[in-house]
Amino acid sequence: QSKYAGIQAPYFVLAAKQQLESQYGSSTVNRGGWKVITTLNLSQQHEAETLVANNLTNVKHYLGDEEAMVVENVPTGQVTALVGGVDFNNPDYGQINYATLPINPGSSYKLYDYTALINDNNNVGAGSVLYDTQGPLPGYPCTDKTLPPPKGTGNCLEDYDFRYPGPLTLRYALAGSRNVPAVKAMLINGEAKTISLSEQMGLRSGYDCYYDTALTEQAPCYGSAAIGDGAYLRLDEHVNGFATDARLGNYVPQTYILKITD
Repeated sequence: QSKYAGIQAPYFVLAAKQQLESQYGSSTVNRGGWKVITTLNLSQQHEAETLVANNLTNVKHYLGDEEAMVVENVPTGQVTALVGGVDFNNPDYGQINYATLPINPGSSYKLYDYTALINDNNNVGAGSVLYDTQGPLPGYPCTDKTLPPPKGTGNCLEDYDFRYPGPLTLRYALAGSRNVPAVKAMLINGEAKTISLSEQMGLRSGYDCYYDTALTEQAPCYGSAAIGDGAYLRLDEHVNGFATDARLGNYVPQTYILKITD
């Protein structure tokens, strides 16, 4: 598999090399002399590249520039396909592997909000209720209930449909990607405890917030991190975090390597 990986899956190779360097050091890896068998599944890799290419029009429709995809075998934690960008040969940013670069997760982080709340409280389950209602929350004083910028000057936490349906089960709040219950879940459980659990589940490089856009000055994370606002993670590790949930909480280290022969 590694014989073809450099030609057909360059982003995967970059990620595998990164994992090797973290284990053995860059000087040892660059010296070479190893035969490396990766976890890459070429048929899945080709399918992933096709899906990413066909979805680019949709990404651009929502004013995006780039996309990435990671596929993991849930029981084993082995990465079977990885696409770090649309075009590896793009001269401007093609060599950037967005699958292993810190990015905003958006609403996909909400899984951890509810998992942490259920995990740390004996009287909370998927059928427990949180209220999706308009009102002040830490970071959202809600003194102006008009639409948020750029449509208005409102400072309330809004859902994507600008509606507040009231009491919702955690099960439905997650399925409906509701913002208010997600932030409430993190605030009830505590930002630090929620983020800590997500890091235990798979975000081993951290789920971090920053003062600057260059991501050099780390800052405290607040309730807005519950909906992926102002916080960053790695996509490949994020996929492993979801896999941990699919394994009913059993963390399995993610790997790109099956075997190394010196």
